[in-house]
Amino acid sequence: MKRIILAAILLCLVSFFAKAQSGNKVMLSLGPEVNFPFNTGTNDLGDTRQHYNDGIGGTLKAEFPAFSTLHITVSAGYMHYISNEHYSLLDQTAYYPGYVPPTSAPKTPPFLYLPIKAGLQYYYSRYMYINAEAGEAFKLNSGSKNSFVYSGGLGGIFPINAKSGIDLVFKYERGYETIAYPVPISQIGIDVAYKRSF
Repeated sequence: MKRIILAAILLCLVSFFAKAQSGNKVMLSLGPEVNFPFNTGTNDLGDTRQHYNDGIGGTLKAEFPAFSTLHITVSAGYMHYISNEHYSLLDQTAYYPGYVPPTSAPKTPPFLYLPIKAGLQYYYSRYMYINAEAGEAFKLNSGSKNSFVYSGGLGGIFPINAKSGIDLVFKYERGYETIAYPVPISQIGIDVAYKRSF
């Protein structure tokens, strides 16, 4: 993990002085994302992977240029996390740390969220950028919990033509809580989107 973060920072530093040419057009992007929660530490409720499996969803994002190299972003999406919890686990872990439910016990329903975020996106070269966003993940079912979320990442655009391209982002994100596990999770995310300028 540390090596990945260091490589991303070095890439930013090496490219920092590249001429930015992102332009002054409004851009829209739409596509899927996959998130990989990792263990943020064990507590009386267990650890992250006892509650969450990987998440999958999608995001619609709009970029409004404040300057040619700095864009304001607004995004809305849908996130679906498969639960690793079992019904028999919900009332047990608080009293019996380390309790593992029988595999035959039914799992809880998935955790569903509607994340809405705003942020900044800085283009340090024509097709490369760094971004940061923050907002609220609104619960869409009873097992989920409204959560503050924030993220930061490194992205690149693979142009298709003068107005469109494929946008690929690697990000770190923190947030998303459930009723049974009210601890913000940390995760690595990969977003792939079709982007078009107008």
